[in-house]
Amino acid sequence: MNHALLRLAALLTLLPLAASPAFADHHEAEAADEWTGFRGLGTEPFWSLDIGADEMVFEHMGVLESRAPRTEPGTITGRAIFMSRSASGRDFIVMIEDDICSDGMSDVPFPKTVNIFLEGVHYYGCGGERQDVLIGDWVITATGPYYTSQDDGLTISFDDEGRVAGNGGCNRYTGGYALSDTLDIGPVASTRRACADREASDREHMLLTLLASVTGFDVGPNDELLLLSDDGPVIEAVRPRPAHD
Repeated sequence: MNHALLRLAALLTLLPLAASPAFADHHEAEAADEWTGFRGLGTEPFWSLDIGADEMVFEHMGVLESRAPRTEPGTITGRAIFMSRSASGRDFIVMIEDDICSDGMSDVPFPKTVNIFLEGVHYYGCGGERQDVLIGDWVITATGPYYTSQDDGLTISFDDEGRVAGNGGCNRYTGGYALSDTLDIGPVASTRRACADREASDREHMLLTLLASVTGFDVGPNDELLLLSDDGPVIEAVRPRPAHD
């Protein structure tokens, strides 16, 4: 039995407590909103999972298609577990967790890891909207070989409508971004205030130049955002520190 199956077995011993009728009733509307339309993908082998309002559909490309009634998930230690049965009466179990996942084929990670146990076979892959990893505010901590601090004022923010904006230390900048299997940023426009010194000017110029070279992104071991060019990481950023009262 592999590690994923052992972990699932351990989690399922807790599931009756987490998926009691009171739990399911209380979260019914919330769960439907969160999971309807969720899509999972795997590449070794190629498979897809689509969760609808009433049905879950799994397809192993050209090999197997299986459907099962959509159930309300139990939640255990941050993992959502759907337990159902396929039309053939076999277990159809989906486990989704908030863990950054790479499909091994693109330059853009997914926000969730997906494990599926179906017809006695374990399938591993990724899921969720890749944009969710990016969206929000970031403080830039490195541009190329140069490290910066939060006091330097370099920031970048992504919204859910394909806009990017931030502060280069001297000027505000704004532009667009496109996300698919790659990440493209720009063109970027900025205000034209003079910097206080040459160091700040050089730092800002480097940031704006590097943004144009970005082709993808990743998440580091400490949840830092790594914006990548064809040659590797060029910009590193972290979530802002909480403001102190």
